[in-house]
Amino acid sequence: MKELERLCSVKVYSKAILRVAFPNGCILQGSFHPREALLSIRTFILGALDPVAAGHEFALHTGHPLKELGPEDLKRSIVANGLTPSAIIHFRSLSFHRVYLSLSLT
Repeated sequence: MKELERLCSVKVYSKAILRVAFPNGCILQGSFHPREALLSIRTFILGALDPVAAGHEFALHTGHPLKELGPEDLKRSIVANGLTPSAIIHFRSLSFHRVYLSLSLT
């Protein structure tokens, strides 16, 4: 009975607004369906990165305190990761590189 009440009280969102914060202060924002896998956000970020930066490894963090989004998190949906209706995801380059976003976006 309590499970049914919990499910009835869960809000259903038609979209999720995710903002990716880069170390240089730039913010990349995208709108996604809540049932999309976080892997689609990673693909979205790769499409916005400078071609030189796209070849380097990066990690994504969310929450407070920051928690790295691992491979198992990337397979789960946005709503399953608790990122609806909006969230900030922090970008961290695993290799030193100063230019992040493509110049066509800035």
